Amino acid sequence: MNIISVIIPVFNEEKYIAFTLLRLREVICSLPQYSFEVIIVDGGSTDQTAVEVERLRLLLPLRHLRSANGRGKQLATGAAAAAGDLLVFLHADTVIGADYFIQALTAIKRQRPWGCARLRFINDKGEQEKGVFRIIAFFANFRVVRSAITFGDQSIFCSREFYDKHGGYCDNFCFFEDYRFAQDARKLCRPLMLKALSCTSSRRHRQYGIYKTIWHMQKTRWLYMRGTPLAQLWEYYNK
Repeated sequence: MNIISVIIPVFNEEKYIAFTLLRLREVICSLPQYSFEVIIVDGGSTDQTAVEVERLRLLLPLRHLRSANGRGKQLATGAAAAAGDLLVFLHADTVIGADYFIQALTAIKRQRPWGCARLRFINDKGEQEKGVFRIIAFFANFRVVRSAITFGDQSIFCSREFYDKHGGYCDNFCFFEDYRFAQDARKLCRPLMLKALSCTSSRRHRQYGIYKTIWHMQKTRWLYMRGTPLAQLWEYYNK
């Protein structure tokens, strides 16, 4: 295992990307035995995201790519450009620790070629959210065990070999890309959920309301499983 590629899709993430990248830099510095590349794939940001990324270029082994908007397209673009034997797909508002990478590498050596971390929600200060957020995270983690479905905020990892065998992210599949990835991947083998944490921002729940967001996301998932056309699903999701 020579290189670890961390692929981060971004779109108007000026508020969060610096925090994520600086935390990632700390992790990379704590693992000098491994080689990293961080691939930022911008889907056409109109804010200062690009400025923030360029500002941090000298602090990280960073590549800054651009693609059409849509997270599936961005992830496919990043994976196609990646040189790593281990691919890690990280959201722009999510942080992972050194234990994540060590456990992922160990999993692959033990013939567990893909999986994710345990979800935890954090606030804008990086502190753990409590109460209902712990319940949401519990059921998200339980979903991995029960149905082998992972979402992107759980920081999906896989070996390069598995990604190529799986077929990877579809560059024309710009919505529910993580669900689609997991559906295809579990046909090959079940995911491994690491003990390591994927700490993701609670911003969406805070912005739109916790229970409203839960209901909205669950209904979107139900519509997707019913075969609702993606264009129609995207329109509903963005209401």
